[in-house]
Amino acid sequence: MQRTAADPLETVLLSVRPHAVVLGALDLSWTDVVAGPTAAQLQMLAPRRGDQVISLYHVVSGAAQLGIGRPARQPLQAGQAILLLDQAPYVLRAVEVPGRDCDDRAPACRLVAVHYAIDRLLLQSWADRFPQALTLDWPAETPWLVQALQAAARETDRPGALALAARVAETALCEAVRWHLAENCGDAPPLPVAADRIVSRCLALMHQKLGSPWTVERLAAEAGASRSILAERFTRHVGASPMAYLQKLRLEWASQCLRSTSLSVSHVASSVGYETDAAFNRAFRRAYGAPPGAWRRGHGRAGAAA
Repeated sequence: MQRTAADPLETVLLSVRPHAVVLGALDLSWTDVVAGPTAAQLQMLAPRRGDQVISLYHVVSGAAQLGIGRPARQPLQAGQAILLLDQAPYVLRAVEVPGRDCDDRAPACRLVAVHYAIDRLLLQSWADRFPQALTLDWPAETPWLVQALQAAARETDRPGALALAARVAETALCEAVRWHLAENCGDAPPLPVAADRIVSRCLALMHQKLGSPWTVERLAAEAGASRSILAERFTRHVGASPMAYLQKLRLEWASQCLRSTSLSVSHVASSVGYETDAAFNRAFRRAYGAPPGAWRRGHGRAGAAA
């Protein structure tokens, strides 16, 4: 898709880019307590230094209660979801639904659990204005998303299940962000980064033409600003310089390609804008602690489904 963002919200959604996902069904008995991803799920996510793990729970049937901070209880009914954007301790358990017969053979509460590993720098460009725990009533026009979440959680053994689960999970996260901003911002720009025309244009160019040979000068010219104005505004709104953000974005995309495709390291390097394999190898090793080929052998096809 080779076009710039058509609206401020699109600019925000372009930054919703987890680099690893674990999605799976979660059945709770009356005594089960969930306090975050399991050790096995964290191993699949393989979060790096500088990553944050965020979670989304969608209630398929029954009811649940989330305990986090004060007030300690947030009820969740069937059809609702909750998005947890920070790493504060929490407890999730099943609760009784008035008038519902208790069947010991069936789960007290059935959920779809999705955990994401996302770079904090990418996360902070949109998540700072969100509540610690965001309860979601999915819009009526998105029944397909709920159906896709449930299908992805069920069909973990079918060919292509890992890739499908990753796409569905990222779509669910984008929809949650879009729903919250649309509900709470109206026609106003959803976040300061999206309200700044220069920064918004620059972010759109980076995300949509990741492999282009960008420099600060080229980005500034495309955004209609001087080099110094772009650098100052971008750093103020995003928390990093344009080129530092671009490198993180390129390496995030490269890690996704290495994890989920069979493309050669050289192809991945050129697709994200590195002119030589050596430059790509050096940058990847600094960020991930291993060269791309070795990292792929340890992480390839990990994640996506649990």
